[in-house]
Amino acid sequence: EILALVTQWEKSGFTAIRRIRKHEELRAVPIIAISFNNPSSNRKLALAAGCNAHIENPIEFDLLEALVDQLLPGDRLALASVLIQ
Repeated sequence: EILALVTQWEKSGFTAIRRIRKHEELRAVPIIAISFNNPSSNRKLALAAGCNAHIENPIEFDLLEALVDQLLPGDRLALASVLIQ
């Protein structure tokens, strides 16, 4: 399983998410969007593009951990890998 944290909100970011979702083998890959400004507008756009969830920056790690637990039950290694990079 893969967790992708999307941080760029230019048009290309939404295009990339839509392209990921077009691939059958990638449709179940959890994507959590992180926005740095205009969170309510970005949340709507992110969910429409195919993200599973949306959070704001600064990141509340308790919320991120809860989302990872929900989207990847029992897969703590995925969260550790993302946070280290």
